[in-house]
Amino acid sequence: MIEDPLLDKAFKPGSTVTMEFAVNGGIIKRFDTKIEDIESEYLVLQTPIANNIPVSIQEGQELTLRRLEESLNQVYVTNVFVIENRPGKTPLLICSKPREIGKTSMRRFTRFSADLPCHFTRAGEKPVTGQILDISLSGISGVMFSEPQLKEGALLAVAVHLPGETELSMTGEITRLYKVPDKGKTGFAIDIKEISSTMLEVLKNYLFQRQMMRY
Repeated sequence: MIEDPLLDKAFKPGSTVTMEFAVNGGIIKRFDTKIEDIESEYLVLQTPIANNIPVSIQEGQELTLRRLEESLNQVYVTNVFVIENRPGKTPLLICSKPREIGKTSMRRFTRFSADLPCHFTRAGEKPVTGQILDISLSGISGVMFSEPQLKEGALLAVAVHLPGETELSMTGEITRLYKVPDKGKTGFAIDIKEISSTMLEVLKNYLFQRQMMRY
């Protein structure tokens, strides 16, 4: 434990934190993971798991951490000092003491209603078409024009067709699938897990234009 009550509350062992970091090519990856421990000079995180494999993170990597629970809407930055491998257990990330750099909304980012065609693909499978009804910097939601054999937690390549023939591409994780009144359609919610810096700017510009239309 540390003597900073705000950090103690934000990084309580066992709590979930959203981790973001950049890799080669400007790709930004986002994962949820658990807080293992926090002490006066360091934070210990569990290495996030994707497809039953620990995510590759390098020592020295800078991480952006978000806590989104009520009254814990801070954004922090930290660096990985050491990666502790544990036989038969999830590796641990020994990180520097988190430093607050700002705040984030309870919904992480403002969502905007939309009406955008899109399609989803998985390796070796036919594309699934759909329509985006809500979009933000953290995810999308809408309907798929079929009842695909997909499960929550699946990773998909997503292409969103923005106005002006601009295509926004990213990798997303299905967080929710649900029935809708229209037969043959499936409602979905997808979190953005990987997006290039170029595509992120395209998304930011689109959302900025949508925001300006509100006023």
